[in-house]
Amino acid sequence: MLHFNLRLFTMMNIRVKLLVAIILYQFFLFVHAQGLIDVRHYSIEDGLSQNIVQDMLQDDDGYIWLATWNGLEKYDGYTFKNYKSYPTDAIKLKYNRMVQVIKGSDHTLWCHTYDDKVYLFDTQRERFEDVFVYHPQIEECDLVEKLIPLNNGIVWVVASDGNLWRIDEADYQKDNGVIFLSSGSVPQHGNHVYSVVLDAYNNEWILTDKGCFVYGKRELSDKRDFFESSVLYGNFIWRNCVIYFERWNKRSEF
Repeated sequence: MLHFNLRLFTMMNIRVKLLVAIILYQFFLFVHAQGLIDVRHYSIEDGLSQNIVQDMLQDDDGYIWLATWNGLEKYDGYTFKNYKSYPTDAIKLKYNRMVQVIKGSDHTLWCHTYDDKVYLFDTQRERFEDVFVYHPQIEECDLVEKLIPLNNGIVWVVASDGNLWRIDEADYQKDNGVIFLSSGSVPQHGNHVYSVVLDAYNNEWILTDKGCFVYGKRELSDKRDFFESSVLYGNFIWRNCVIYFERWNKRSEF
């Protein structure tokens, strides 16, 4: 177990980030003055359907996707294309206001809407999909706090009350394609889920305020008291077959 002064570490981390930000800002001013960077402003007049953008990303094909208050926007470098729900659509979104968009696997995006619901968007078929339609027996996700995609094709949906949904992107229509884990499903599953991390052995680690556990492997678990301030920036490190995670005033190894 490694001990260190967390407050000192945090202050140093902030100072380093501030210094980097100042250097980058000065560099940006220099290159902009030299005409090396072309800065453009886009608004409704340029084809954007809504001026309020909550989130954005670039997919593997180079397209820019924007989560706006009027649906999802796709920018190809020249024009904007809007995607939202209409009354005649098979899958109807209650709110077209998007809060978050993350990249899935194989031409998919995951959209977090204003009413704390989650929808899958197929970028090739250009349509929204409600994965919970195929699983009426499973409690539908609400109170969504964040979406955590893993490199193994799994997306974890985390609710503010600690409830979890594990979605298999490739097989979400099948029986075990969506798994619901209620808060307290195991002793280490608390009311606050801080992070989900995939290790080198394809184990999915869930870190909560009551400890950590591995999905499907209860023998790999540890019941400890964690605090929100202990998980700075989601620090959960896999190195040399050892899991390190930050606690209140020390770093623990597991």
